[in-house]
Amino acid sequence: MGENKVDYGIVYTKAKIGQNRYLLFPLDIVEGYSMGSEFLSDPIYKTATSMENIQNSDLLVDTIYSYNDLLRHYEYDDIDFVKEYYLAEAKDYFYYIEITPKEIIKRKLDMHILTSLNPRETYESKNKEPAVTLNNDALSLLLSITSLDSLRQELLRYQNLVGKYKAEEQKKGTTKIVVENGHVVEIQTEHQVKNVPQVTPQVDDTDVKVMPDKKGVSLSGLEKYIKERVFGHDEEIKVIAKTLLMNYRAHPKYGTEPILILGPTGTGKTETIKAASEYLNIPFIEINSANLVPQGIKGPSIEDYLYFLIVSCNYDLDKTERAMVFFDEFDKIGESDLDIKSAVKEIMLKFFEGATFLIDKPTDDYNFNTRMLNKVYAGAFQNLFDAKKSIGFGGTTNATPTLNRSRIYEDHYFGKELVTRIPHIITFNPLDRETQKRVILDSKLSVLLRKKQRYEEEFHTKLTATDEYIEAVLDKLAASEKSMRDLNNIIIATLNQVECALLENENHTSEVVLTSETVDDPYKFTLK
Repeated sequence: MGENKVDYGIVYTKAKIGQNRYLLFPLDIVEGYSMGSEFLSDPIYKTATSMENIQNSDLLVDTIYSYNDLLRHYEYDDIDFVKEYYLAEAKDYFYYIEITPKEIIKRKLDMHILTSLNPRETYESKNKEPAVTLNNDALSLLLSITSLDSLRQELLRYQNLVGKYKAEEQKKGTTKIVVENGHVVEIQTEHQVKNVPQVTPQVDDTDVKVMPDKKGVSLSGLEKYIKERVFGHDEEIKVIAKTLLMNYRAHPKYGTEPILILGPTGTGKTETIKAASEYLNIPFIEINSANLVPQGIKGPSIEDYLYFLIVSCNYDLDKTERAMVFFDEFDKIGESDLDIKSAVKEIMLKFFEGATFLIDKPTDDYNFNTRMLNKVYAGAFQNLFDAKKSIGFGGTTNATPTLNRSRIYEDHYFGKELVTRIPHIITFNPLDRETQKRVILDSKLSVLLRKKQRYEEEFHTKLTATDEYIEAVLDKLAASEKSMRDLNNIIIATLNQVECALLENENHTSEVVLTSETVDDPYKFTLK
């Protein structure tokens, strides 16, 4: 069988622990083909996808990857090593499965919770993070809970106690709390440790969730990278670059500082932040704030976006928690009086504060802390600008609109408790005509420049855009009252017939000349 068509899965042995309740323990990795409820290998295995398979099969296959997916998952091209690592990773976990009349409940659990024979709950720091160790009795209690809501409540209780332990640790130097039968039976604190010399605490770099250093990262480099792509906001870009670079370097004890960018559509807000994430080599996600809903309601929630970010980072939570999160149309949340948007505002307050969000998915759960995210919010905030100032895209004025922070809550976009949590509020004003022209001719995001390069590489053809062509494109942009975001689409529309001609006359065209007539009639261009 061809390797790139092979599927891989983990073979689990089943242990029955009660009526319709089972544990699955990993045994081996196998290769074959996934066919519905069967995994075709030697021998043929049943998959853990149906009640009948789970109840009647002693061995089951689960967590199936294709050959290519397995390599992509670990970003490594040695399949033998990847298989070995995949199996070793799988053996750190087992599955608890419960079959109910309506569904199959499947929970992934850490194998290490079975290794403690101490009949107690123990709260202590592990790898400098607060944790709870459960005994077999506590584990049996969890596994006996049949209601998903009841299980959630029990886990939330443990989470709350872990939080209380962390507070005790910070306040009193507590190093361990031992609980037996619901009562605290032992507390250890730092002063109980004898014969340990007192030294000044040093920062352990291995505990700092900072993105790996990138050679050449600097403020001037970041500014230059953005300004090669976004024009007309030099001073604003300097502030943004400084803030994002400080966030990039920050130790978790300092946190990150959010940014709010106000300005009309198409002024470069999104591209500025995308460019920064590219230069810093950190993950980027754009969230449409207007569509956000609280978790549990039909529609995209913060938790959904965070999970998508986790997946895009190959489940590397440390990397994900230092990502760039860009909230577009942020003003739309404040413009709505709907109760659902009021709930979203409350969620955003938690997000600002760096709260931990529970990402609850069928295959796994994630505690996502937002403290170290690069948080950037953007919107048009149309009503905040002085009505006497033109905010169109065809004008030549470069006047700065009258704006101050207080107007954001005075005009009822958001309350003070949210606005005062954003230290950097920046305005992107509409671009004047000369700047718009520079975007077409010089920006590294210009579709015209990309087309020029492609035509030269593929067709050995020079693309010439006359001054009249550029002016006509800008006239069309202004007349249609569209934003700079539509500029590339206008240019692409003028090149449709050009590309037909290049494909039909390949290797016979040395130059294409675009004129003002091409903008209104894409058939009117010159071939040489």
